Amino acid sequence: MTHTLSQEITAKLTRRILNNNYRSGDKLPTERELASEFEVTRHVVREALKRLEAVGLVRIRQGSGIHVENLKLTGGIELFEILLRRDDGSVNLQVLQEILEFRADIARCVVRLAAQRRTEAEMREIRQVFEELRGATPGDRQGEHTAQRLFRLIVLATHNGVYELVFNTLERIFLQLRAMIDIPVMGQEQGFVFLSRLVEAFEQKDGEMADLLVVRYMERMQHNLETWLSAAT
Repeated sequence: MTHTLSQEITAKLTRRILNNNYRSGDKLPTERELASEFEVTRHVVREALKRLEAVGLVRIRQGSGIHVENLKLTGGIELFEILLRRDDGSVNLQVLQEILEFRADIARCVVRLAAQRRTEAEMREIRQVFEELRGATPGDRQGEHTAQRLFRLIVLATHNGVYELVFNTLERIFLQLRAMIDIPVMGQEQGFVFLSRLVEAFEQKDGEMADLLVVRYMERMQHNLETWLSAAT
């Protein structure tokens, strides 16, 4: 229970900092004041503040209080998960659009590099998993896991550890989004056409073609998202 409460307080304080309720250099209220506001123990508040310090949002200075850091220098991608929800639990649609835009740019870099760097062994595995996906039943949960395996193989083929770490974060965020809202996706038939051509680009080590395919795919996804947002607002 304590762990859950401290996470909730971390999220609320994070949003306040990101919304400039507390600015860089400001002091946060004391542990006692925060405990009173949130109606929890000081231990719960202390755990929340440790999380804020761990992600670079505050610096805890003994004897001088808790100071807000400069987000442009200390903030990182891990804040996406908190920013996705408002305090009332609803989805922040502006952040959703920004995340999907970032995801699209990362995807372009990943497929271009993977096409250029993939090994023959990696190509065989990518082809094998794609064939498994082709045979999956529409809407089957196993098919979703197979698709995740395929995307992970593509990221691994970049031979760039940073992309792997970013992929882990974005995958976790996307799974959260799928649980929160019905994100519009491309139809299965169109999706297979896209993946089939992408695999061909990898076969030919054609990074430019892989990049172009992702651009077209993301344009379609953006159109679907804009249609969905118009209907939701």
